[in-house]
Amino acid sequence: MSSAPLSLYLDLEDGQRADLQVVSRAAIAWANAIDEIAYVIDPSIELKIDFHSGTRGSLSLNTIIRSTSLNESDRRAIRTAVVSAAMWFTLEGSSWTVGRVLDWMTSEDAPAVVHELSRDEIEEIADTVVRKMQNVAQNEVEAVYGEVEQDAAIKGVGVTTVSGKRPTRIIPRSEFKQRAGKAATQEHQTTHRTTVQTVEVVLVSPVLDPGSPKRRWKLASHTGEFGAVIDDKKFLEDVWLGRTVVAMVAGITMLIDLEVTEEKIDGAWRPSAYKVLNVHKLSPPTEQAQLFPTPGLKPQAPSKDNQPGNK
Repeated sequence: MSSAPLSLYLDLEDGQRADLQVVSRAAIAWANAIDEIAYVIDPSIELKIDFHSGTRGSLSLNTIIRSTSLNESDRRAIRTAVVSAAMWFTLEGSSWTVGRVLDWMTSEDAPAVVHELSRDEIEEIADTVVRKMQNVAQNEVEAVYGEVEQDAAIKGVGVTTVSGKRPTRIIPRSEFKQRAGKAATQEHQTTHRTTVQTVEVVLVSPVLDPGSPKRRWKLASHTGEFGAVIDDKKFLEDVWLGRTVVAMVAGITMLIDLEVTEEKIDGAWRPSAYKVLNVHKLSPPTEQAQLFPTPGLKPQAPSKDNQPGNK
């Protein structure tokens, strides 16, 4: 298993304790931010969040970002998620440069992230963070600052990969309100999001009725079965006219562009609708075919209303 630690460090005023409700809400916002960042990088990354009482005068909200795979691409995705989260909590938008990201990756706060990496690998991660991650999880990060700003006992915030250790860079309380942005003045935040993934799924049940193009096909991934409307009109026409044959046999796989719409419920993102934008390939089963060949969907069971045949 590949994993990397990441801690949100809360610096407290001398002799004071943080408000438990504020810390709890900040912990939820912190978890949502890491979840959003990790999901954009790689939907298969798993998160484990725990709470740890740090050294005297501080608290640490510790996160373990992990993947069940041991391949190098997953390790790189985890490192990128750690660096992206650290950048969001320590830099402002205008400060996102490759040089600033490299500075953090080679600081005392990030030894686990850069361990055994070459200079080229470090620069590749820094470039990815600057190019792709600046607009990810902004609302969630602002929510963290919006929560801690409400507790006068919290005088600073930092991020480190060493649990309980005071980070070298602490964001002072004087910057909390500015960094909270919309979270400081608005209660309503984004409640829906849509992502597109190219994934391989197993065909469980097709819809062979030309009169019902909006009925959902039943598909399956490693997370279970789900219903999805097929929006690829050429593919549907080929199936209905017999130019593409869908055999009555188990284990047929499809390589597709899948649009996933999610809704935030109780602070967590949950799938609410699936749509297949393009069908790249329909493959017959092989003797060694696995039921779920390629993980690609965010681990979440679909709702009952999102099944084939429901309109």
